[in-house]
Amino acid sequence: MNPLADAKDGTLYSLDSTLLMPIRYTSDSAKTAVFIFPEEPPADFPRQVFLMPNGEEYDYSTWLYTLSGEVTTYEEEPEETESDDGTKEPITWYLMNASTNEMIDSRNDLRVSLSFDIDAQFSAKPTSATITVKDMSAGGFMFASEEDWEIGTTLSFIFSAGKTPAYVAAMIKKIRPTRFENLKGYGCQFINLTPSAEAAVRNFVFQEEVLQRRRRIY
Repeated sequence: MNPLADAKDGTLYSLDSTLLMPIRYTSDSAKTAVFIFPEEPPADFPRQVFLMPNGEEYDYSTWLYTLSGEVTTYEEEPEETESDDGTKEPITWYLMNASTNEMIDSRNDLRVSLSFDIDAQFSAKPTSATITVKDMSAGGFMFASEEDWEIGTTLSFIFSAGKTPAYVAAMIKKIRPTRFENLKGYGCQFINLTPSAEAAVRNFVFQEEVLQRRRRIY
């Protein structure tokens, strides 16, 4: 079977969001993928990487994959690649299996894509900043910012996007690369929400998902 037949394009980043390389990949399930390298990965290639599928600038999707470390090869017979003597030369691709649980975890929570700015207070410097929320679920959200914070930093703000303003707090749980070199994505989990704040967030997410679904239909 030709692994290149349904291959998609993406980009790999290290855990500190450093760009590693463009990549081709295939995925038959939400848990597994095959990364297709044009050259054999070095022995010290990271075992955990972020995969960012090619997409629009506003798409901030990234997935954490763990690589198997075992490389296999596939010989592609191109129609127009020839050597100096006119004979066709195969192209060697290097394949490595990878796995993730993040896609399944994300599907368990209704999440909507959006974009709005909020003024937030942080437990670490800079202690105040305007950030851009890019998606939200009842359990948390992702925001983008040029500022640097660490995992475990907490933040709070007045959530006024819904019908009823509510004070919310969250903790940064993930830091992800984005398509913009100077911009990071921060995945956050809500913490210590009051019942009224939790209801405000949940109702907003549900209503926003209904509105977006209607826009897709019409």
